[in-house]
Amino acid sequence: MAGRMPPWLALLALLPAGCAMGTQPEPRPPGGYAALRFTRDVELPGALGNAWLFPAGTVLVGDRRRQADDELLYCGSMTIYNLRTETRPTCLIRRGDTVYINADQLRVGFERRLPTGVLEEMRQ
Repeated sequence: MAGRMPPWLALLALLPAGCAMGTQPEPRPPGGYAALRFTRDVELPGALGNAWLFPAGTVLVGDRRRQADDELLYCGSMTIYNLRTETRPTCLIRRGDTVYINADQLRVGFERRLPTGVLEEMRQ
């Protein structure tokens, strides 16, 4: 069985591709794109036991929308760590202090509540 991927792992690998949502670019407004900046480090529970980190100063830019529902997506990067650490691109939807992470890839996204006041609205 060496060299073969377990069937359940192969199925997990296909899930993100099967759930991918189409996106479209947002026209650049005269004052710049809406953006969100994390004012302090935020660590959130991730999927499959990992953790997601948005370091202080991380900026996510609202430069695209989901085609399915026209939701504004704030995109940038986050750090994922468990057994190893890596930085990955992500897009999220914000509704008050709640964010939906990876909303560009999933119909809903992973819902996470943020501590009040950690996001600063800005233009970029």
